[in-house]
Amino acid sequence: MLPEENQKSPAGSLFAQRTPLTREMSQLVARLPRDERIRHVRDGPFFAWRYGNPLSNYRFLYVGREQLRGYIVLQQPPGANADRANIVDWEADSDPKRAELLSAAVEYGRFPGLCIWQLGVSPAATQMIDRHGFKPLRVHTEKTIPVRSARDDELNAPWILGG
Repeated sequence: MLPEENQKSPAGSLFAQRTPLTREMSQLVARLPRDERIRHVRDGPFFAWRYGNPLSNYRFLYVGREQLRGYIVLQQPPGANADRANIVDWEADSDPKRAELLSAAVEYGRFPGLCIWQLGVSPAATQMIDRHGFKPLRVHTEKTIPVRSARDDELNAPWILGG
């Protein structure tokens, strides 16, 4: 079980909440060095909107009580198995804090299934993910492109792509 807001972790700075600390999260992101990825403007209103989705269940694990040093956001998708969770956001001002957050999510969460989107993460984060035993999930999907004519009179016409 993740330490709740009023419980101290063994390190004393980890705590979990059911609500986002939108102001503190946006201040942390503003302090971080910019990378080359194109991203949403992650300010207070964005975090409030992003994590205000009533169809998902979120938990927030934070490090740093005086000044937020990092966070990891766990999401239980709608209709998913209650034991499965996704890491949907993960930021910290240092690699040791990122590692502390990931270790705590794995250790305290004890999820039978924990997923993370790895595209675009740093080499250090990739190593952290690998050390915790994450394995690539191969999803086999049929490669199709759904198309529909915009003209009602062509609904039954033969389909032509690219001319």
